[in-house]
Amino acid sequence: MMSLHSIYLRRYGLFALFLISSQLFSQPHFGGGTARFNSSESRIPFDLQGHRMYVSVKVDRTSRPLSFILDTGAFTSISDQTRQLLDMTRGSSLLPSGQISYAHFLQEPVTLQLGDMAVEEFRLVSMDYTYYYTADPDFHGFLGSDFLKFFYVKIDYGRKEVTLSRKPFPVRESSRTYRIPLDTRNAAFLPRIDCQVDQRWNWSGLIDTGAPFGVIFPMAALDNQRRSRVPLIASKGVFASWPTSKLDKNYLSRVSLLSLGKFELRDFPVIFSNTEDIILGEEFLSHFEVYLHYPDNELILVQQNSLNWKNNFFSIGINLNKNSGNKTIIEGIWEGSPAARAGISLHGEVISLNRQPTSRLSVKELNRILNDDRINMIELVLREGFREKSYTLKKEAILP
Repeated sequence: MMSLHSIYLRRYGLFALFLISSQLFSQPHFGGGTARFNSSESRIPFDLQGHRMYVSVKVDRTSRPLSFILDTGAFTSISDQTRQLLDMTRGSSLLPSGQISYAHFLQEPVTLQLGDMAVEEFRLVSMDYTYYYTADPDFHGFLGSDFLKFFYVKIDYGRKEVTLSRKPFPVRESSRTYRIPLDTRNAAFLPRIDCQVDQRWNWSGLIDTGAPFGVIFPMAALDNQRRSRVPLIASKGVFASWPTSKLDKNYLSRVSLLSLGKFELRDFPVIFSNTEDIILGEEFLSHFEVYLHYPDNELILVQQNSLNWKNNFFSIGINLNKNSGNKTIIEGIWEGSPAARAGISLHGEVISLNRQPTSRLSVKELNRILNDDRINMIELVLREGFREKSYTLKKEAILP
C-alpha cells in the first residue's frame, strides 16, 4: 500500500540534495576513492524497517559495525555523533538549508566496507541529523550512490538481500524484464531515468530506495497536471517534503500513464512535493528485482508476480508526526477528507490512537494503524487546551 505519511520520506530521502548544487561539492571534498573487490560477488542481508534498508557497514576507524541506511537517492554521509565516534576532523563547511543547520566535509579519508566489497580513500560528509533521531535514534548514516557507483548492484526485496558484484548480473530476458538507460551524470551519481507522463510530457525520474512512497511528482510539474484536467486535492499542512526548501502544502492527484522505457504504470495516485525529480520509491521498487548496473548506466527491473497497484488512498486524511518531546502532532490534513469534515485542526496533539496511548507508539506503529486497509475505523483522542475530545472516523477513498 502506498503510504500517505511523510515522516520517513522527509527524514530519509533526498534530504541533502542542496549540497549537490554547491560549487564546493566536487572532488576531492566527498566520495571518490578506489574500489576493492575481496570477492567477485558479495550478498549482504538488509533489515527492512518500513521502507528503510539497514545494512552493517565497517569503517576502518572502528571495530564496531555501524548501521547505515542503503539509499540510492542520497550520497554517503554520517551524523556528527558518528563523526565523533570515528574521531574524525571537520573540514570546510557547507551552507545549511531548510531544517539542516550544519554540514561539513571531513578531512580524513576512510575505507568503507559492505560485505566483501570496499571503497578505500573515501571522503565523508557529516551532517546535522538532530531531527532524524525522534524516528530513528540508532542509525549512523546513509550509504549512497557515490559508494554504490563502483559496483553492479542487485536488490532483492523478497529475500531482503542486496548483492554487489564486479561484473554484470546475468538477467534472463522475458516479458517481465525491463531494461532502462540510467543517467548518473551528477555529483552524487544518483540513478536517474527518463519518464513520460500520459504520453504528453517528460520528466527525469530518480530510483530512490530511501523513499517510502510509490511515486512522488515535483511541484514544478503541477501546471502539466492541471492541463490534464484531473482533480487536484490540496492539503492543509504537509504530508511529504524534503528539508531542502520550504513547503506549506502538498497536492494529491491521479496519473493515467507513466512510461519508464517499455514499462507502463497506469491509473495510480501521486503526491506532489518539493522534489526535483519524479521519485520512484520503495513501494514501487519492491514489486521488482532491481538491478542497478552503475558501471554500464543501466537499470533492469524484473517483475515479481502480478502488479497490483492501488489506484486510490484509503485513509481518514491525516499525517501524524512526533516532535522532540515525543508528542504526536497532526502535521497534515487532506481537504475534503473525513478528518477535515470532522473539524480536526492542524497541529493538534493526538494522545490516543485506536485506544492506544500515542506516547507508547513509534511513528512506524502510528502509520501502520493509519494505513492498514483491514482497519476501517480510526478512533482519535485529541488534547485541545485543557480538554480532551474524541473522534471516530471511517476511512474513505480520498481521490474522486
